[in-house]
Amino acid sequence: MMSEEFETVPQKGYQFQTPFGSSDHLQFLLIAMAFTVSINGADNVGKTTQIGLLPCRFNILLAGSLHESDDKLGILHRNGTLKDWWWKSTDEELVSGIFDALDRRYVRFTHTEEAAMTVFDRGTAMFEAVAIAAIAVKSNNRDLAKSRERLQTILSKLQLQLPKEHLAILLKHTDNIKESIETSLTRETEPVDTRYRLYQTLLHEELWHQENQGIYHHTIYSGLGETHLDVQKKIRAVINIHKPPILHLSLPPVLHTISTIYAFSGLSEAGKSTMARSVCAHYGPELAVRTKIAYFLSQASDKLGRSVYDLPERDQALKLLHELETFSNHHYWIEYLTIESLHRSTMTMWLKTWLGGLLQILYVDTADEVRVERSIISPENLERNDVDKRKRGAHEIRFAADLVLDNNGPMNESLMKLSSFLEPVTRTDHRLLEFELRRRIPDSLLIMNVPHRDPPLLPKIRAIYEFPLVAQPSPKVMPGYFDAESTTWVM
Repeated sequence: MMSEEFETVPQKGYQFQTPFGSSDHLQFLLIAMAFTVSINGADNVGKTTQIGLLPCRFNILLAGSLHESDDKLGILHRNGTLKDWWWKSTDEELVSGIFDALDRRYVRFTHTEEAAMTVFDRGTAMFEAVAIAAIAVKSNNRDLAKSRERLQTILSKLQLQLPKEHLAILLKHTDNIKESIETSLTRETEPVDTRYRLYQTLLHEELWHQENQGIYHHTIYSGLGETHLDVQKKIRAVINIHKPPILHLSLPPVLHTISTIYAFSGLSEAGKSTMARSVCAHYGPELAVRTKIAYFLSQASDKLGRSVYDLPERDQALKLLHELETFSNHHYWIEYLTIESLHRSTMTMWLKTWLGGLLQILYVDTADEVRVERSIISPENLERNDVDKRKRGAHEIRFAADLVLDNNGPMNESLMKLSSFLEPVTRTDHRLLEFELRRRIPDSLLIMNVPHRDPPLLPKIRAIYEFPLVAQPSPKVMPGYFDAESTTWVM
């Protein structure tokens, strides 16, 4: 059932508003404009991360920062002078710069037949909060009410029409504003000065005010022990519920069919492939598959049109995650994956940050002389491979590993250590069972996958799909469970 942290503020007369003043979202979509979603929240709450974790299919366009869609802000950003302009500009210059860029970004990413859905990194309401907080700082006071009036005066004078997204989601660290402010500030990579601390405080206060006014359709908490995947699962559930019926897409939870990914690391000829084969044998071919990281990154490179290795390691990790999700969706019966091999320490760090316990990193630690003895390649080639891997930080991955496996002794001892680390074998093939349910349950009911190990499993499958998933008010979702014997939905 729904977690307490997933509660949302009451919606106050929410309709799908469009820039043309129409409340009919179907009419809006028929003129070839995308369903629009914005992810909002204070600094360092995880907006960009969550947008990046959304699936890279279904004709979803991801609209990034304003400077990427506006020449003026783009030049300021590239020259490193955006921050100076931000604080030295007049109120009118700041508001005009922000909302002109906002309008250009909106048109660029919605007036296209390529997009069924566009997701914005911060929407109109969020930028109103940003402008209000900045105006309050510039005026050397904390009067947000006067700053709101000042913003509205400027918008009226400049005759700026602000587009509203169909769905605005607010991410929050916590409901405690002081704790939230400190979390945002402690995550800053640069020193925090007095002005920025004041700005961040006022921005939080304005976002809290907007939330209380019902500006955002859903509030999701990201700082109450929630993993990145927990938050992403909730964002996808909210989108699934609010998307218009004409939009035929459903966003499943990330890697929802996968119980564990075992990712192997270690230097050349350490025994990674042998250990991966052992993992697959442990679970059996109906539930486990052995994969190579090179395959997934090759797929990503083909889609990108250039080598994925040209990207920063964070982006490489994101591309790998998307390929893993695509693979698991196509191979829905697979519950366990092994990956060979993790050689880049920064990339590995990002994957572990996002996937948490779903990703188990196993570092196979084997002495140089043992690797040379077992190797089928020459010592010179082995050393050459080691140099390349050490440059990428492969040897550092052991410090982030969930298991460092000493593979210097007899192989059967190493395999016994590995076996004791693995999850117990589950003999019921849940993936095939879920596939049968998917065949029989109407698509309108398949909103969210819930952990499937909760008893009773048969004959009444109560744990696979549970409703409701988000707090009311929201479109009515049918409660109950699917009876596998009668193939009916039981209320």
